[in-house]
Amino acid sequence: SKCNFIGRIIGPAGMSVKQLESDTGCHILIRGRGSVKDPRKEQRLRGQPGWDHLEEPLHVLVTAVDHNHIVCQQKLRQGVESVRHLLTPAHDDYKRCQLMQLAIINGTYRQAQETTAHE
Repeated sequence: SKCNFIGRIIGPAGMSVKQLESDTGCHILIRGRGSVKDPRKEQRLRGQPGWDHLEEPLHVLVTAVDHNHIVCQQKLRQGVESVRHLLTPAHDDYKRCQLMQLAIINGTYRQAQETTAHE
């Protein structure tokens, strides 16, 4: 779903996208229809200067800046690869980590008790 896609990239309180940007040296933005959390706000913004992307399908914009062209390309490649990796559904450990971060932010995190099964 769209929300899952956005949530996997942004993460709790924007922590995931900040970490991703820090790790890759890229700027990562969610753009297009559905990229604004509040649909009414998106409706108001559609057609406004600087919001043309709201007419496009939902997508991720990855940008990088560097004086060295080769380094810039490497950053971009790493940024795109990292986003692609997150959007592969097999990475449930990532989702589990995000949920743990969210629980910590909300103050609801409880350290799991060590349990062993006996037969």
